[in-house]
Amino acid sequence: MDHRHTTITTYTDADGADREIAVDVDAGGRFRVLDVGRGEALIVALLRGEDDDAERALRCAADYGAQIAAYLAGERDAMPLPHPLGRTRRRVVLAPRTGDRRATPAAVWQPA
Repeated sequence: MDHRHTTITTYTDADGADREIAVDVDAGGRFRVLDVGRGEALIVALLRGEDDDAERALRCAADYGAQIAAYLAGERDAMPLPHPLGRTRRRVVLAPRTGDRRATPAAVWQPA
């Protein structure tokens, strides 16, 4: 099943690959924070609580983006999650993008 995602911010990883930090909603109605790049989408966080909403998902994505930016700037010793993004790679299939929506790089993006 394809899922539409909303890009919150972008970054270039240590290997030079462009990546997106995104939020979407899975088929069960749960919000997910994703790290998208290199033809795959990896689940950073799956918000399972009854009180988890879009605002919490956006805050989680912003926090992850800030941690990635700190790591890439040398202000943090390790990636926010053990590379490659946790103990187990959990992949999802995303719907193709339409249009050219540019996102703000993680290093300069600030949550509202």
